Amino acid sequence: MRGPQKAKVVEKSFIGEDVFILKLLQPFIAEECRPGQFVNVRCSPLYEPLLRRPLSIFDVDREKGEFSLLIRIVGKGTKLLSQHKEGDELDLLGPLGSAFPYNQYKNPLLIAGGIGIAPLYFLAKTVDHPTIIFGAKNKKELYTLEELREFATVLVFTEDGSEGEKGMATSKLHRLILKHDSVFACGPLGMLREVVRIAKEAEVPSFISLEERMACGFGACLGCAVKTIKGYKMLCKDGPVMRGEEVML
Repeated sequence: MRGPQKAKVVEKSFIGEDVFILKLLQPFIAEECRPGQFVNVRCSPLYEPLLRRPLSIFDVDREKGEFSLLIRIVGKGTKLLSQHKEGDELDLLGPLGSAFPYNQYKNPLLIAGGIGIAPLYFLAKTVDHPTIIFGAKNKKELYTLEELREFATVLVFTEDGSEGEKGMATSKLHRLILKHDSVFACGPLGMLREVVRIAKEAEVPSFISLEERMACGFGACLGCAVKTIKGYKMLCKDGPVMRGEEVML
């Protein structure tokens, strides 16, 4: 990681009422980032809000030196990011954190819940012949589903049955996990607990991408501590991707 860097906004596109993709030109980050890592973004040139926002890297075009962020508006910081226009500059740190260990496994199963597709989209484009379970409350929250289907086998579950099978993302995980040598997941905490539990029972290693409030982005402020069986870890430095069975969810 280098110090603070400037990234130019190449494109902004809304894909939902409160969800948008921000494409940025920043060759160093585009070249160095790996699936699961994030950038810590200053939302405004002013110091309000003070803290940067940690955002998973969603997609990368290394040839063009560009990468993208999938962002849902949840507060003042992300609202400010949604107001940036083409040509604007952002101040950010990255790439930060740990990546999914995709090179260590031949046949991983990916599981995304709603906006948790953000780091898994990048991962799915990186591994060979990916299979991904994509769950959401309804079809409107299956962000970038059609694009994902162009390069991955996608098994869709919605809680209301509006797309794919009716049920949770983990509904058939007991059966599906047996065909894979690992599980990589990102989504709501309840989903991650269930993924880890089922993976333990099947004796399949699991790796989960977690969220916490972060300030510095490199473990100095101790603001994003996560309890594990080995003691407290700093999510920004030791995560956001962590071994599922080691995290005390």
